[in-house]
Amino acid sequence: MAKKIVLVNQHTAYLFIDIANAFANEYDEVVLMAGIIHPLGTELDPRIKVHKIAPYDKKNTVTRVLSWALGFLQSLIALQFRYRTHEVYLSSNPPFASFLPLLVRRKCSLLVFDLYPDFLLTSGTVSNANHFLYKGWQALNRRAFQKMHSIATITQTMAGRIGQYTDRDVPVVPLWIDGSLRSIQIPSSDNEFFKAHGLSPEKFYIIYSGNLGKGHSVETVVDLARALEHRSELGFVIAGEGFKQAVIEEKLAAHPLNNITVLPYQDRAIFRHLLAGTAVGVVTIDEPSALVSIPSKVFNLFAAAKPVLCIGPKQSDLAQLVHEHGAGKSFEPHQLDEMCTYLLQLLEQDDVYAQYSDASLKTSQGYLPENANRLAAFHYLD
Repeated sequence: MAKKIVLVNQHTAYLFIDIANAFANEYDEVVLMAGIIHPLGTELDPRIKVHKIAPYDKKNTVTRVLSWALGFLQSLIALQFRYRTHEVYLSSNPPFASFLPLLVRRKCSLLVFDLYPDFLLTSGTVSNANHFLYKGWQALNRRAFQKMHSIATITQTMAGRIGQYTDRDVPVVPLWIDGSLRSIQIPSSDNEFFKAHGLSPEKFYIIYSGNLGKGHSVETVVDLARALEHRSELGFVIAGEGFKQAVIEEKLAAHPLNNITVLPYQDRAIFRHLLAGTAVGVVTIDEPSALVSIPSKVFNLFAAAKPVLCIGPKQSDLAQLVHEHGAGKSFEPHQLDEMCTYLLQLLEQDDVYAQYSDASLKTSQGYLPENANRLAAFHYLD
């Protein structure tokens, strides 16, 4: 009998593409249910069939919940009527997908990138642990998690938190780099990102690229640009979209700066050049996400041998990862002077820059795409 499996991930980026490709080597038929597929380097295996569902819409809380609900319903209908003989491998996007084993009676596994309903409480979406939505979601998790064939996650902290919903072992496999980004070498004079946006190839760029989420202190990059405006060698770039875009624009309208460039999301074709042109990569994480998530962008900064500037809680898994490997430094949003000192040290002292750069590249060697095979194996190995 042919082995068939459906994978569900509403916003599929390089991590889940690697996982899907791993399944393609083990199954006769692999179907990927996704709203958006966003590769960086590695392409989706052509043997994988794509079944489109609603894309994840992160404009605001209402659009997020509605897109999650629609993606969940579309996945459920397809599993019940079109893919009745397929096994199921779920991600935590959409978060409601973890309830599918209560409705779909077949072999299901779950990969937890972000843990719900815990995030609802830490983010303040619900006021306390006794809120009916929080308690109800917890109860459903306990029932659904017991029906999973396997559950895996990406940090020890999240594995511990998952323990409140199940007494089974939850294996931990760290995130990994996009292998195509390893040690990118593009001469500044040939950098298409610089050319496209009129950026000087001679400057030392501190760059944030990604979601401008409500809880992320991306506006701190504007404060850094203002504090270091007198250093003409430095340039700052924010490339992304989201809630904080308006905040950033307001700050710059009130106090214009000529050393910072604000851009929308960059196309995949130019992202390699953006990363190559980065001198220091900025990664932010907010208080709610500190113990239930970790940004994947940090692993690609490691791959590109870039020193990292983390902005967020010191107790976050992100901060611990960067400090443990000596690949950068982490600061609370209010530690502006300390951040400036760190950036000037990287600018002015080549040996210090090389130390962090080498540590970043060395760190990437422990987070390779083979981790995708390990995650897939928890499902297809009994």
